[in-house]
Amino acid sequence: AAAGATHSLFVTESGHVYATGSSGYGQLGLGKAPSNALLWSPQLIDAFDDNVQISKVAAGFQFSIAFDQDNGHVYSFGSRAHGCLGHDSGYSNAATARHDPIEWLPRRIRSLDEKKIDDVYAGASNAVAISRETKAVYSWGAGVNYFHAHDDNREIDKAEPSVLAELSGQEIVKVQSSGTHHGALTSDGRLFLWGLSLSGCLATSSFSATKKPVEITELPRVNDFTLGHQFTIAATAEGVLSWGSGQDGALGNGDDRSHSTPVQVKTQESDEGFNAKHVVSGFAHVFALNADK
Repeated sequence: AAAGATHSLFVTESGHVYATGSSGYGQLGLGKAPSNALLWSPQLIDAFDDNVQISKVAAGFQFSIAFDQDNGHVYSFGSRAHGCLGHDSGYSNAATARHDPIEWLPRRIRSLDEKKIDDVYAGASNAVAISRETKAVYSWGAGVNYFHAHDDNREIDKAEPSVLAELSGQEIVKVQSSGTHHGALTSDGRLFLWGLSLSGCLATSSFSATKKPVEITELPRVNDFTLGHQFTIAATAEGVLSWGSGQDGALGNGDDRSHSTPVQVKTQESDEGFNAKHVVSGFAHVFALNADK
């Protein structure tokens, strides 16, 4: 399942996708709808061919991604803003304004067909596809806050997937973005961060933006991570660690101060911390799945 700003997607065991919520920008993949259209209960997206079995979905602000792992195909639908659908023409400048700014039905991103994709991720207005076999990460959409880690450091949008060169050669298993900072996790448990350095969220005391991925070398092996608003959480081999903004207790260490170095996340039952299988965050809150229970 996946949740965007105002819509949700669900995948069944048989590979069918159901959608609910706002459909005004085509993000439900159900066909053309009024801008204020709402769907109050999940409805089947029947636009996929019969041989398509979706294994994962991802939801952005006003767009959606669907991944057919068996065939290695990635589909997108919804708003074309900033090129976030990954087709050869986005809707981020006047030159493409004559086109419909919305893809109302799922459309395959054909430039990814032969890339041996294993996983997909959607940010608010950008997206990523990962190939573990070829050790490549492809990104497209909004380039805000150095999401694409361009060689020339520009924050330009990309209307078509291209290799995120700074992560080439790494076997990446997860990519995520908070909108202001971004992270990537390798199969051997190394965490890379880049973007805006706000409240210490990049594990550095510097306030300068980090424009390319940098490994956080002081961490033990990382099993999972999540990014919230100006903070980072890592589930490591030595417990759950957090750093960045502690506003509203988001770091889980017992205070609301910001920390630019990792601190131990504690529970109400113990000050010794705990191990987690998975971590996930919202704007200023976090959930962790305890590995010991």
